[in-house]
Order: sequence, then C-alpha cells, then structure tokens
Amino acid sequence: MSWASRAFSRRSVDQAMQTQQDYGMLAASVRLDEVSRLYKRSGNSDLLAVDRVSLEVFPAEFCSVLGPSGCGKSTLLMMIAGLYPTSSGRVFINDTLVNGPYTELGIVFQRDVLLDWRTVLDNVLLPIEVKGLSKARYRERALELLNMVGLGEFAGAYPEQLSGGMRQRVAICRALVHDPPLLLMDEPFGALDALTREKLNLDLMRLTTESNKTMIFVTHSIDEAVLMSDRIVIMSPRPGKVTQVLEVDLPKPRTLETRADPHFHALVHKIREAFHSMGII
Repeated sequence: MSWASRAFSRRSVDQAMQTQQDYGMLAASVRLDEVSRLYKRSGNSDLLAVDRVSLEVFPAEFCSVLGPSGCGKSTLLMMIAGLYPTSSGRVFINDTLVNGPYTELGIVFQRDVLLDWRTVLDNVLLPIEVKGLSKARYRERALELLNMVGLGEFAGAYPEQLSGGMRQRVAICRALVHDPPLLLMDEPFGALDALTREKLNLDLMRLTTESNKTMIFVTHSIDEAVLMSDRIVIMSPRPGKVTQVLEVDLPKPRTLETRADPHFHALVHKIREAFHSMGII
C-alpha cells in the first residue's frame, strides 16, 4: 500500500477537542509549559528572546506562529525541536520531555540547505541515511513525494539546476520522507516570489492534510497564516509572549479562492487590529 493511500484526512481542532471531551484520551502533540529563552551576551546585555510561553498544539492541527521580526518565533521553534535548550520551562512532545534534539519530527528552515553535491533524490533521502534506515525501502516514498509536488522528473537533477521554489519543495519532501508525526517550518517561503509562494501554500496544505501531520508553521504573513491554519498564535515584540490564540474556522478544503470569503477578511482584520494595538502596524 502506498504512503498516500495510508494517509487519512486531518481532523479539525474542533473535532480533536470534542474527541478529547468525549473520550478523555487525546493528548496534545506539543506542550510548552512556561518556556523562556535567555541569550547570554558579554557585559550586562543579556537578551530575553522568549518569555514564559505556554501553549498546546493538538494532533493533526495546523498551528501558525505569527509575530514581528525578532519576537522569538524561530527561537520557539528551535526549542520545540530540542535544538536550543530552554532557559526555564519545559517542552513536551507526546508527553515526552524534550531535553535534546528530537528526531521524530521533520523541520524546514528559511533556507532550503540542500547539499549541492547530492541529487534531488539523494537530498530527500538524507534523513533516512542519518537515521540508519534502509534507502532501498524509502526510495519509493521519496519518489512519491517528489511526484506529489511536481518534481518527479527532477529526481536525478542537482540543486543548482532548480529554482528557489523547486528547492524548497525538495526540502519539504526531505522533511516528510521518514513520515514524522510532527512538522516544524520556519518561514520556508519568505524569500520566494508571490506566485511561487501561493503554489507552495497549496502544495503544503495538500501534503499535510493527506498525511495527517501536526504542523507548527512560523510566518510573517497574516494572509498566509489565515489561509492555512486551524489556529494562529499571535506573539508580542521581544521578549516574545503569546498575546492571543485565534481559531480559524474557515471551511475546508481551502483554496486561493478562500481569500475572497468575507470571514477570511474579518480574520485578517482582527489580526491586524491585534498588532496595531501592540504598536506594530
């Protein structure tokens, strides 16, 4: 059975929370308890980047983190991944305390960080090698992912032969190839042109829906967050704090035409007003 056919439709946050209420058995995929991060610097100029953030992200939820530059969004993501230690507070993934790099997740950075000397297919298979898994076993899945994002014919190409948008699609496939339950993305589309960004928004919504991933997506774009998310976490300027968590109750599946929905515009306006009240817009 193929990877795509094993996937099932992602539940909405409302459905997940209703299941929790009905059966008392649904745990958060990610839980942050009073998490802070202090950067030690020379002299007396230590920098508090994230300040006492508490948050729950539920299974199969698409959660965006939205805030101004320098508010600690990327730092928050790195602490969830276990790549940065917390200065205080704790991070749990599936009730397991994160106290070092957490391997059962996929992560996509602002830059694609592909290895130029490896083909597209070999770049996608890199996590399989790192985890000591069988490349032969995962090759079909890697090719299937590349086909799903329209890059099947480029499996033997090298990164220098690809556009920026194509490279980011390869990075997404690489993050998904070992089928992690959790996917973290740190402004992966920020440097792309508007048309390519829209295409990748659609690709990502389709991939995460079909594979039932829990997603934490860091972005600067209000429109992008509203289009893609189940919930949006709004952060204050540094030191970053959660000021509001907004549920996005737009119907699914969503397309670019969703942006014409009056409720879409109302949500965008509500977020802009929240930032305006913080003196950001």
